[in-house]
Amino acid sequence: MSIEKVKPVVVDGIEFYISNDGKESGMSISGLARFIGLSESRLRQGIVNKLYGSLADGNEESTFQPLPDNMKSLKPFVGKVFSVRTTSLQNAKIIRHEVCTAIIRYVAFDSEYEDTVKQLAEYCYHKFAEIGFHEWIKKSSGYVEQNDENKLLDQFKQLYSELKSLNEFASEYKVIRNTTTAFMPGVKDLLDDIVETTEDDNLYLPTEDGALSIEGWLHNKGITLTSTKFRQLAHITAATFKSMTKQDPSKAHFKLVNGKTKYNVSVYEPQHFAIIQMCFNKILHDD
Repeated sequence: MSIEKVKPVVVDGIEFYISNDGKESGMSISGLARFIGLSESRLRQGIVNKLYGSLADGNEESTFQPLPDNMKSLKPFVGKVFSVRTTSLQNAKIIRHEVCTAIIRYVAFDSEYEDTVKQLAEYCYHKFAEIGFHEWIKKSSGYVEQNDENKLLDQFKQLYSELKSLNEFASEYKVIRNTTTAFMPGVKDLLDDIVETTEDDNLYLPTEDGALSIEGWLHNKGITLTSTKFRQLAHITAATFKSMTKQDPSKAHFKLVNGKTKYNVSVYEPQHFAIIQMCFNKILHDD
C-alpha cells in the first residue's frame, strides 16, 4: 500500500493533517503536545513511547512494556498510534485522530499530570465530543456539506483559539497561586475551600443576595459551637475579611428559623464563605 504524503496545515504552530479524500486526519506529536499544554518530550516519553515503543533516531523496531493501570483506556492503541496511510512531506509520523482523542481523554481523566494540564485536556475533550457527535448526526442523516476540509479546519481554529485563551488564563492563575501561597501558606487553604464551596451553603434563610451570617453558615453545616467558640469565630472571621477585602463585613437584618429577627448582623456573600471555613478550621486546630 502506497503512503500518501500530506501537506500540514499549521495553526499557531500546531501541525494538523487531513488526507486528500478526507477520510483520515491527525496531528504531529509536537502539535498534539502543544494543543493540550504539554511539552513534546513529556508527551513522547510519558505516553507515545509506551504505546509505540522506542522512537529514537530511525529505530523502527518497537518494544512494549505493560501499561500502568491508569493507562488501560489506551491499550487498544498499542502499536497503532500512527497512520499507516499518510505521512507528512518531511516523513514525520502522524498520530491518528482516534488516538489523539484517546490521549486527550487519558490526560484529562486518568493521568497524574498537574491540574492545569488536566483541565485544559478535559475542556478540549468535551469540545471534540460536541463536534464529533454533530458530524455523526450529519453523516447518519445523509447530510452532504461542501468543502469538508475547510469546515473541519475552521472548527479546529475556533477550538484552538478557545483553548489558547483558557491555557493563558490557567498559566497566569498558576503563577499567582504559587507565588501567593509561597509567602502566605494559609491562602492555599482558602483557595481550596473556595473551589469546594457549593450553593448548598445558601439553605438557611439568606438575604436576597445570598449572604449568610456566621450563625446561618454554621446551621447549614450542621455545626454547633459553644458561645465562646462562636464569638471567637465571629471575631476572627470579621478581622480576616477586613484584612483581605479592606472593608468591614456588610450588615443586615437577619431572620432566624424560629421567626425572630436579629438586627445589624454581619453577613457574608457566597464568594466569601471560604473565609468563614478557613477561620473555622483555625479555631478547631487551636484546640
